[in-house]
Parts: sequence; structure tokens; C-alpha cells
Amino acid sequence: MNPGERVRMKRLGSVFRCGIVGVLVLCGVAVAAEPGLPVFKGEKTVALVNGEPITLKEFQRTLESLHKEMGEKQAAGGRRFSELLDRLINGKLILQESRNIGLDALPEVRETVQWYERKCMRMILLTRQVKDTRPDPRKVEKVYRESIREVKVRSYLFGKEEDANQAGEEIRSGSEFDNVMKRMVSEGKAKGNEDAGYIKGKDLLPEISEAISKLKSGGVSPVLKVPAGAKGEFAYTILKLEGIRFPENPEAKEKARWEVLQEQRLVAIRKYVGTLKKKYAKIDKATVDSLDYEAKEPGIEALLQDRRIVAEIRGEKPIRVEDLSGAIQQKFFHGVQQAASSKKVNKEVPEVLDEMVNTRVLDKEALRRKIDRTPECREQVKAFEEGILFGMFVEKAINPGIKVDDAVVRKHYDDHLEEFSAPERIRGEDLAFTGREDASDALEKLRRGADFKWVMVNAPGQAGEKTRERVFPPEGTYIARNDLTASAGEAVAGAGPGEYRLYESPKGQFLVLHVLEVVPPKPYPFESVQGTIREKMYGEEQQKSVEEWAAKLRAASEIKVFATDEMLKKIFVPSGGAPGGKS
Repeated sequence: MNPGERVRMKRLGSVFRCGIVGVLVLCGVAVAAEPGLPVFKGEKTVALVNGEPITLKEFQRTLESLHKEMGEKQAAGGRRFSELLDRLINGKLILQESRNIGLDALPEVRETVQWYERKCMRMILLTRQVKDTRPDPRKVEKVYRESIREVKVRSYLFGKEEDANQAGEEIRSGSEFDNVMKRMVSEGKAKGNEDAGYIKGKDLLPEISEAISKLKSGGVSPVLKVPAGAKGEFAYTILKLEGIRFPENPEAKEKARWEVLQEQRLVAIRKYVGTLKKKYAKIDKATVDSLDYEAKEPGIEALLQDRRIVAEIRGEKPIRVEDLSGAIQQKFFHGVQQAASSKKVNKEVPEVLDEMVNTRVLDKEALRRKIDRTPECREQVKAFEEGILFGMFVEKAINPGIKVDDAVVRKHYDDHLEEFSAPERIRGEDLAFTGREDASDALEKLRRGADFKWVMVNAPGQAGEKTRERVFPPEGTYIARNDLTASAGEAVAGAGPGEYRLYESPKGQFLVLHVLEVVPPKPYPFESVQGTIREKMYGEEQQKSVEEWAAKLRAASEIKVFATDEMLKKIFVPSGGAPGGKS
């Protein structure tokens, strides 16, 4: 099965999650004792569907899956556990029908499930190898300190290299940094930031970060060439490192621990796979080196028939040139010939072969350890297969009957025009004051005809540039009215171009708002949104058809439900709590 077909099958599997359990949102799973549930084949059971159990574990896994997919979102509607159980029953009925009509025997289904089983085995095998890995505390501390490191830098920017070199030479000759830079600024040769604050080291330009890493506190850098503007222009800078600090950050510490752990796990995995390759694999380097996918002869078609062995796997089928060539062809899906003309193919051969060998030796070791027979692997493969089967059923039994006519799509657009319109946008400018009286005086002057820029320069009591608040984006750019805060939106409600309003912010500043322009809502062209509308309506019809099919199957099935809504709440909700508590 080619990668594109495999992706299609995996997408079908996602229909199971979205169509059956995606409607109910439950945030978290807490488990209490199971009151009075029957045991079926050794498992606590919440329902029987034609003799096939839905176990308590299945129900819990579904809750956990929902929690993972939805994150911390709160449920929009009710939280009845029995609704989820009903949907699981519907899913079980459709899965049974899928098997009744033979979808589970389709070659594409079997191949995809087998592919996933091998992938699952490999992941379990590797997880076992790294489960006891612990991050090196010294490496964690190094990564952590680098991530929280902040520097206080005073820098000066020069437009001309000769001016920067002159300043640098004077400083090296013993002149004070501050004196040299003050003179350069006064002569118009440099610009600088006198009020340097602390900044994270990772936020600096690479050129500056590298230079600072070589300085001690109080040190001065050499002349540095740095980007200036978006047109490939450059400027020159000299900077002084005035301080270094490491503010505590628990989140950064945990992130550093995780990064180091992942790096150490990757090293352990590579070492382990290397050991397996030495144990099971033997590469025919001469044959591999003889392959030339960029030459006109013999060409990819001949290599796809080449039976020479490039790698032997002990006790297994060898990897032949034809297998390697097939993998190369899949990697360059736009065509090997096209990639060959750009000399991109041959350099990929070792990596592709290495990946094939890694996969084969991991599969062999996983099978030797019988990982495919473990409950962990079987449960994962079963869940994957059910997702594929459900998706196949929808594709073959439900989708062919769904039709969304152009006229219906157009009517939906006309009936819901507000949903498909660009929001009202507003453009304006504002002044921020620390006191109401100064803001009111400025507002009165503006309403009497004073120029906004004159007031901005001359009005007393304005908040400092670094601490002032804004309602409108600077430089007169537009903002959607619904992107304004609720209180700011109320302040400019109904205001037209040229009007002024006074607004008191939640933080206690007083802003004079000047509305420059209001752009009314404008519908998006039907052609640009009809695809989105069609997809939405198609999904709704699909869900409706799934429910209709399930209702028909329910009528012809024997269903026994053992878990009531109250019982499930007792199991999964802590006493006096709500879904999402920790057990």
C-alpha cells in the first residue's frame, strides 16, 4: 500500500472519533469504585451489544481520549455519561455491520491494520528501552540557565562602517565608552538606547548573542555588522554588556528537563537500534555504492526489477535493490527522474536504506519478544482497526447517499449572511492620560477644533510611552470592532468618522479616542465560502445518516445496558466534584 492510500485510510479512521464520540465534551477522568457492574470474560462491562461487550475500560479510554483531544475546554452542553454510552453502542453496531458485510476482509483494510500493528510493536519496544532513562541534572541545569538568561545591553547603531570603526578604536585606546558614544550621537553618527532594560538572550540577533557570550559584565563588543531593514541592508553596532541575571522560572526548568530527557532517549534509541543492526543485519556496501539513480542507465524502471541484495536480515527476507528502489520512488513522489536532474536522489539512498533496515530489525526483535501478543499492543491495534472499519462503512454505505445541492448551499449562505461577512472594522487614534481632568480638557479642545497632533504634543498629564495603553493599533491600521475589549467597544459604539469619545480603561488610564474611519461589514463572495458551507452541510448530513443507520440496527439487535447515568457518575466523578477531578 502506498503512503497516499495509507493516509486516506487513517483519515477514515478519524471519522470514528469525530462521528461517534466527538459530540460530547468531558474534561478529565476520575475513577471511583465500580458499583455492581457485571463481569464478562473477565472484564467489568457497561453494556452488551449482540453479545459483544462494551467494557468499563473501553468507556474510560474514550473519556481519556476526549479529554486529550478537547484539552481544558468546558462542556458546551450537558455532561450525561449515558449520552456517550449511547454513542459507543451506536459505534459498536456499525462496526458489527461492517464485519457482517465483509469490510474487515478488504485487502486495503488488512494491509493498513498490519502496517499499524508493526508500527505499534516498534513503538512499544522502543518505549520499553527508554522507560528508565533519567535526565542528567547537569545538562538540565545548563539548558535551563541558558533559557532564562537575561542580559542588559546598551547598544549604539552606526550607518557607516568607518564611523563605527573610529568609535571602536577610541574605546580600545582607553577612552570611556559613554564619552565616545555621547559624542558620536551628538555628531549624528550614531543612535543609541540610553535606558537599556533586560532582555532574554534567546531574543537577541544571532550576531549579537554570539558577541555577548564572549563578554563579561562591563565588557564592550567589537564592531558588529547587523541586518538593517528588509532589503538586505546592513548597519554597524557596538554594545556594552551592563549586566546578566537568571530569574527563576519553574516552567522553563520543566521544559529544560523534558528537552534533555528527550535528547537522552533519542541517544539511547539510536544506540539500541545500532545494537540490533549489528545482531541481525548485514549491508552489501559494494552493491549499495554501485547504485546510481541519477544516471540515465539503467534507469529507475530497471532498478525496480533488480533482484540483487543490498541488505541481509538474519532469518528474514533480504532487502533487494527492487525494494530500495520502490522506497526511493515513494520518497520522490513528483518523480525520481525530476529529482535526479537536480542531483537530489543519490544522497538520499543511505538514509532510505538505513530507515528500511531499522524498521526490519525492530520488527524482528519485537516479534521475538512477542510484543504483538501483549494486551497493550492488541488493544491499540483493535482500536485502530475499529476506526478504519467505521470510516470504511461511512465511505461505502453512507457517503454515496449524501447529496448537497448547489441550491441548498446558496440558500444557507443567503440565510446566514452574517456568518459569512467580514466584521465591521474601525480605524482611529488615541491619547492616554493618567488623570480624568487632563483627559477631559484635551477632549474639549479637540471637540472645539484643535489639531490632534498639536494636542498630542502639548497636552499635559499624558501617560508615558512605555506605560500608556492603547485602544487603536498604532500607525492608523484597522481593527475589527469585535476585537476591541468589551468596554472599549462600548466607548466607541455608534461613533462615526471624526467623533471623539472618552474612555476609562480597567487599569485606570483615561483615553481620548478619535474615530477616523468605520468600514461596515461586507459579505464574503459566495464563491469564496461555498466550499466551507458545503463541507459543513455534508458533515451534518453524514452525522444524521450515521444516526439513522444506528437506529435501524438497534431495532434489529439485542442490547443490554448495565450502567445507568447515575452509576457512571459515581464511577467517574469524585464525590461532590465534577468531571475532571483527579482520583
